[in-house]
Amino acid sequence: MKKYSSFLRIILTALAFYLIFKKIHINRVLSLVSHINLTIYSGAIILSFAAILFQTWRWKYFLNNDMSFFKLLKIYLVSFFMGNFLPSGGLDVVRGYYIGKELNNYEGNFAVVVMDRLTGFVAVSVLSLIAVSIGFNLPKNLRIIIFSAAIFLIALLFISFNKYFYRIVREWMLLVKFFNIGERFAKFYDTYFEFRSSPGRVAVGILISFLVQFSYAFSAYVSMKSIGLSYPLYRFMFFVPLINMIAMIPVTISGLGLREGGFVALFQVGLTREGAVLTSLLYYFSTLIASLAGGVILLLGKV
Repeated sequence: MKKYSSFLRIILTALAFYLIFKKIHINRVLSLVSHINLTIYSGAIILSFAAILFQTWRWKYFLNNDMSFFKLLKIYLVSFFMGNFLPSGGLDVVRGYYIGKELNNYEGNFAVVVMDRLTGFVAVSVLSLIAVSIGFNLPKNLRIIIFSAAIFLIALLFISFNKYFYRIVREWMLLVKFFNIGERFAKFYDTYFEFRSSPGRVAVGILISFLVQFSYAFSAYVSMKSIGLSYPLYRFMFFVPLINMIAMIPVTISGLGLREGGFVALFQVGLTREGAVLTSLLYYFSTLIASLAGGVILLLGKV
C-alpha cells in the first residue's frame, strides 16, 4: 500500500508540473535563469535558514524541557532534509519519531509537534484572512475558499481545546483496543489538551509563527529579486504563507507542483507566469539548500 501511495504522489507531482509548464514559454524561463544574481540569491538561502531557526525555537518553547537548542536544531534539520523527499507533512512525522525516541515518549512528543504545527496554521490563517479582507483583486471563488479554510483552521484550535469535545473523543478512542491505538491516542490528546491551561504559551507560539512565515515570505521575495523582477513585498508577506499551507496538502512530493500552482495563481499578474514559476522554484531550492546541513548530519549519524 505504501509503495502504491508513493507512486501515486509521484504521478500527481509530474501531472501538476505538466499542467503548469505546458502553458509557459521555456525560452522566457531560461532567459530569466541566465540573469540570476547569486549574491542576492544567497540572501534567500540565509532567510530560509533563519526560518528553520525560528521553527526550532518555537518547538523548543513548546517542549519546555532541558534539551539543548542545538540538539533540537540537528533533529529539525535532519527532519527538514528528509521532508524534502517525502510527501508534505513528512517533516513532522520524522521529527516526532526522533524526539519520541530520544525522550522515550512518542505520544506526548507527537502532541507537542501537532501543537507546534497548529500554531503555524493559525498564523497563516490570520494572514490569509487579512489578505482576503484587503482583496488584492483575488477572484471571488478563491476568496471564499481561502476564507473558509482559514476559519476552519482557527476553529479547529478552539474546538480541540473544548473540554466536552475532549472528553467525548477520548472516551470513544479508548474503546479501540486494537494494538492499543485508543490508549495511545488518549495519551497523545492528554498532552495536547494540557496546552489549554496555558493560553499564554499558545499565544507566544503563534507570534513566533509569524516570524517563521515572514522569513519564508522574505526569502521568496529575495528569490524574485535575484532574477531582476519586481513586485511589492507586502504581497509576498500575505501570499507566501498561504502558498506554504497549500503546499502542505499531502498529495505531491514535498508540495512540488502545488507550490508552483499557488505562485502562478497569485503572482502571475505582476510577475508573468514564467516569473512566478521560476520564483517558486528558486524559493523551494533556497529551503532545500538550507536543509542540506541536515543531510550531512544524517550521513554522519550525528542525530
